[in-house]
Amino acid sequence: MRFLVIGLGSLGKRRIRNLKYLQSGSIIGCDPRLDRRDETSQRYRIQTFEDFAEAMAHEPEAIIISVPASLRLSYALEAAAANKHFFVEPCPKDERLSELVDWLKEKKIVAAPSCTLRFYPGPKKIQKLLQQGAIGQPLTFTYICGQYLPGWHLSEDYWSFSTPRLDSSACREIISFELAWLSSLLGGLESISTNHEDSTNHEDSTNYEEAPTDKACPHNLLLRFKGGVCGHLLLNPASKTSIQHMRFVGTEGIIDWNNSEQIIKIYSPDHHLKHSEPLIRGCVENMYINPEEPYIEELRCFLNAVCGLSPFPYTFEQHLNILTLLDQAEKNSQL
Repeated sequence: MRFLVIGLGSLGKRRIRNLKYLQSGSIIGCDPRLDRRDETSQRYRIQTFEDFAEAMAHEPEAIIISVPASLRLSYALEAAAANKHFFVEPCPKDERLSELVDWLKEKKIVAAPSCTLRFYPGPKKIQKLLQQGAIGQPLTFTYICGQYLPGWHLSEDYWSFSTPRLDSSACREIISFELAWLSSLLGGLESISTNHEDSTNHEDSTNYEEAPTDKACPHNLLLRFKGGVCGHLLLNPASKTSIQHMRFVGTEGIIDWNNSEQIIKIYSPDHHLKHSEPLIRGCVENMYINPEEPYIEELRCFLNAVCGLSPFPYTFEQHLNILTLLDQAEKNSQL
């Protein structure tokens, strides 16, 4: 099988490594920047192109779209028009996304929006514990996330992946990452309410002073899921210390996941520790902050879907539903 990777920045290079690890077939790349094409050709020994049409002339069977958020939907539509299987990082919401969802119903191709977090050790273990009934009937959770956007891609300039528009901002992208795995965990989102205030103070970060407030301020989301679970997601995109900490309360106990410590604990209803289990972080490439294994597993799922072995676990219809609920929540918060 031949793959075309569009966008040869940090994420595009990661996807090339993933495909090579999976021994998936031949790979070509496309990027308008000469420095990225040269680096990719030298490091990964693949042919690269400046022009998308020229790359498509080599008839790839599947396309991996790793461009900035504002460009992803355009390439997804190009891939669908060419009847090519495609995998794409989360797309921002605009009217074309609804058109794509409707169009894909008529297409016999695999169209896979990224849902990487569901493949991380913490979310995978929480899903397994809930399925096993480790804390009885799940009731509610509190989930705190924080990371520092200028440090999100260590090898890239902040503005090269974060755009001024709210619907394509890095902050909105992080929220959609989190809601994708939470929704799959708990049977789909039913409603969202939100509020946010700009309470950050960065004396050493002029980027934040110039950025719109949705990039710098904490977001509070109150979530209700179709299975009846309610939860609170607090997202701080200006946290110098990366954090993912969840406490999930059920009728028979509590799951405590602390990603900073790479550990999951289970408590009894009276808060006595019943079980503690370390999580394996995985291999982190130089100039990256996240391990390779979840991304490899995600692309393996895409390849399995292309080969007809199993469906990809996340759909554009689900992605559109999450973004629609976010839009409604933001509009309601401004009333």
